[in-house]
Amino acid sequence: SSRYCDSVSMKKVSSIWLNNIKFFIAWFQTVFDHLIRLLSLTIGFHCMEQSQSPNKMEPKVQPISKIDLRVSEYTEHGNATIEILPSDSSNFTHFEEFITKSPANEICSYFRAVLYELEERRGLSEYHLKVLSRLDRRESGWGLKVFTGNETKTNDGPFDAEICMSCEMDCPLHTGVGAGESSLTSKDTEIAEFIYHRAWVDAKARPMFVLTPKRHVRRLAELSDEELVCFWRNAGEILRDEQVPQFTSMILNHGNFQNHAHLHLKIRIPPRLFDECIKRWPVEKQDFFARLTRWVATLPYENQGKGPIRKQVSAPCRQYLNGRCLYGERCRFSHEQRNPKQQRFGNLNILN
Repeated sequence: SSRYCDSVSMKKVSSIWLNNIKFFIAWFQTVFDHLIRLLSLTIGFHCMEQSQSPNKMEPKVQPISKIDLRVSEYTEHGNATIEILPSDSSNFTHFEEFITKSPANEICSYFRAVLYELEERRGLSEYHLKVLSRLDRRESGWGLKVFTGNETKTNDGPFDAEICMSCEMDCPLHTGVGAGESSLTSKDTEIAEFIYHRAWVDAKARPMFVLTPKRHVRRLAELSDEELVCFWRNAGEILRDEQVPQFTSMILNHGNFQNHAHLHLKIRIPPRLFDECIKRWPVEKQDFFARLTRWVATLPYENQGKGPIRKQVSAPCRQYLNGRCLYGERCRFSHEQRNPKQQRFGNLNILN
């Protein structure tokens, strides 16, 4: 009987120990699962933060090591001018095609080579860079013109603003423009938002679109490789989305050539095409632009961004006579209909 009792007590003890072991195993497994979930959530939030922060992103574009540029120097209208053309091996005759169809590494490498030529080799920190879709009035062929002379300057550098109108969406336009009073804000002028950049109508109601980085930078060289490619890709997307078949120039100012202390690309559109673009906008957007235009008209002329006053002339517009004038009502030459039998030979008007 004693042996039987001992065996029963041993079974009870062993079952208790077995239950305790099972309990501790289940407890450790639960704790381990919670730790794994916590670790995975931490890694996920960290990756999300990196993907959303332009300052922490890793460049995904591998630039080409060698890019050949055709560089020439001359004087144009009293300005020291540097002309930079793509290499002869370029497959695109229009800049719009280059920035929308070229591989990302080619776009990145081209503009890195341009920046190296201007800022490293020539030591330029202040310049007016203009992308032209047509050079020397040719039907095709694009290039860059860089002006460094004082004749191109229309200001003495960016004016001091309390807040940056390209960074703060609630910034009143009169703060960014530097004159007048208005209830309009930067948010009102926004037309598109991309991953790294924003697109706007011009705050001074000129026939152009403006593209700015979301990060507060002043120079093109401050953009990462991925931001740089997206910068020019987005410029092409603006033209495509707004159904604008061509532009006159794209302008990037650096240093004291800027009047706004934030990198901004001015995409100038022929006025007639811009007016057609406005007619395709929703009614609310058209009403806003009309309101913006009326407000800009009340500003002092020097704050309207129109440059020197150009007098209207009575001479006929040659482009209008050929059906190719892109300035419409804004053209300073005469658009009066002429006698269809009248032809022009040199400086003589001869009637048939």
